[in-house]
Amino acid sequence: MNSPTPSHHWFHYTDVPVADAEKYGDGKVGRSKWDVVHMIPYCIGVLKGDVPEDNPRKITKPIAVILLAHFVGDIHQPLHVGAEFFDKEGHPVNPGKIAGSFEDQGGNSLTLNLTSGGTELARHSKFHGFWDSETVIANLPPMPETLSKRKNT
Repeated sequence: MNSPTPSHHWFHYTDVPVADAEKYGDGKVGRSKWDVVHMIPYCIGVLKGDVPEDNPRKITKPIAVILLAHFVGDIHQPLHVGAEFFDKEGHPVNPGKIAGSFEDQGGNSLTLNLTSGGTELARHSKFHGFWDSETVIANLPPMPETLSKRKNT
């Protein structure tokens, strides 16, 4: 996460441990110079002209607007700003106090075994995907039957 070459994936979250109600702080477990907390002011800097558009992150003003809107949404998602850390037995721990712990990766390392009517469904879902997609889709109104399924060209 503190690599000199960033991955775009890292820009969207920070893994602040939820143990002991920890707050964000540089140089601690789960934070990096590439996380969403650093990327929001970076995009603002590009938009204000404080950061040149030929920056190492290759973020131009149009891209900065798109990313900034997306990042503001990301920080309002619980799975993008906090993380549960676990020991090798799968028990929640404070990573600052227990060496060798691993984070939930925004819920991506947690698998839901979904049930219906007391029986397990045939499919399993990553918690993050369930949170970001399935819960949203389940709460949207149904699409009208009269809506064309053809792509307009």
